[in-house]
Amino acid sequence: DGTDDYLSFTSGLSELQFDGDFCIEAFFKKSGNGDSGYDGLVSLGTNGSGNDGWFLETSTSRGIQFRANGSEILSRNNTTTTTALTDGNWHHVAVTRDGNTTRLFLDGSQLTSTTSTFTIPTTATKATIGTYSLSNAPVYEFKGTISNLRIVKGSSVYTSSFTVPSTPLSSITNTKLLCCQSSSSATDTTVTPGTLSAYSSPFAGRFTVNGEDVD
Repeated sequence: DGTDDYLSFTSGLSELQFDGDFCIEAFFKKSGNGDSGYDGLVSLGTNGSGNDGWFLETSTSRGIQFRANGSEILSRNNTTTTTALTDGNWHHVAVTRDGNTTRLFLDGSQLTSTTSTFTIPTTATKATIGTYSLSNAPVYEFKGTISNLRIVKGSSVYTSSFTVPSTPLSSITNTKLLCCQSSSSATDTTVTPGTLSAYSSPFAGRFTVNGEDVD
């Protein structure tokens, strides 16, 4: 609901500190815009600072944005999409890095790419899902639903536009995190580097695709 609810873990964070190829992807459905028009999907960093980590968010001004070490890796002008992210529909987002090329995809279509080199340092103390909240005071909380979050380290998975998966994501080679797939508990994980904890009351349930209930 954009207030207080999020997931986080504080162990195994080295698995999410990128020094090469990676893929961050998830399905999401927004029910509105959160704090100050920003909605954090997933982040990694040090308590109180995003300048030594990364985060992926949606916003009213940027559309979708990926930042690393305090820098906007994918420019706000190019990543602002004409797709209405608050249209009540499910969307799929992916950020990938292949060599020195970082790409942003929405619903399987490549929105933009950039050539850059960056390494996430090893000082991270927290990872969050559903907020950009690296301290104990959550900010930029996601207003909506997140499903099938997968993070792969060591493979870009997607290097060009693709057909969005129509079945639940699975653990593939180099998967470090796969969660938000359970209809019974928000903290259930398929693959995780650490124990996932819930803050406030994030809801786990089922949603409907083409008239059928799926996790």
